[in-house]
Amino acid sequence: MDIKRLEKLRWNASSSEFQTTMELLRRDAEEAMQITLVIDSQEQGEWMNYYYCDEGGTRLTFQWGA
Repeated sequence: MDIKRLEKLRWNASSSEFQTTMELLRRDAEEAMQITLVIDSQEQGEWMNYYYCDEGGTRLTFQWGA
């Protein structure tokens, strides 16, 4: 990201037109920060095929609350 893009993002974030959206984003970020996620050495996630069922090939979905 270049400096002009960063400045534009900061300006948008401080603009009154974006305050509702920024508040929602902050709330979502704060909620996500409360999630404790421990990844052990047996878990993998760097390849797309790890997100599909080994047996049936069905795409897997992640549910925070499950």
